[in-house]
Amino acid sequence: MIEVSGLSRRFGTVTAVAQVSFQLAPGATAVIRGASGSGKSTLLHLLCGLLLPDEGKILFDGRLVSKPGFATPPHSRSIGIVFQRRALWPHMSVAQNLMFVMTRGTTAEKRERAQELLKTVKLPHLASRRPDELSGGEAQRAALARALAARPQRLFLDEPLSHVDQELRMYLLDVILTYCQETAVTMIYITHLADEAEIVQGVQYQIQAGTLKEI
Repeated sequence: MIEVSGLSRRFGTVTAVAQVSFQLAPGATAVIRGASGSGKSTLLHLLCGLLLPDEGKILFDGRLVSKPGFATPPHSRSIGIVFQRRALWPHMSVAQNLMFVMTRGTTAEKRERAQELLKTVKLPHLASRRPDELSGGEAQRAALARALAARPQRLFLDEPLSHVDQELRMYLLDVILTYCQETAVTMIYITHLADEAEIVQGVQYQIQAGTLKEI
């Protein structure tokens, strides 16, 4: 269960997130739509523990994870994250990025699972590459594979396919939805594209000027 209550975040005189409240049951999906600058990414950073709220609180499964002046770190929240921009560890290869977040298995088992996930996102030939050797779309696909490799309870995706071409985008959307169905992971999917929102389905929200409304 994700519970968000009265969440606000300001940057100087600008309110990026304004009194946001919602609940998301375990295994459910929410889609948050909004234009650039509407507060989508700020909200996700608050959910991940990368930003502190100025007001309100966030609970995961009844446990307080964020409030003003306090936030548990991202690694303690059982979350998988994919941002618009590449966020891979630059000193590791693509395969090492995936293996690092795996908490179970021998090194050989982790290596095998990493290769399977890279096949799923159509990147097995780039396992040994460093992040700075990848294109924007390749980096997003590697980040998606890493998010799934962690076997998270919650999956937060911020425009995860923005640098991917249309045909591959539809394929990867199916990969994401199949994974969520098979694992009952709770997912928040952020997008500005109506077609993605329709495919992902789930509870639909619109965010504008930091205010979240169910649609």
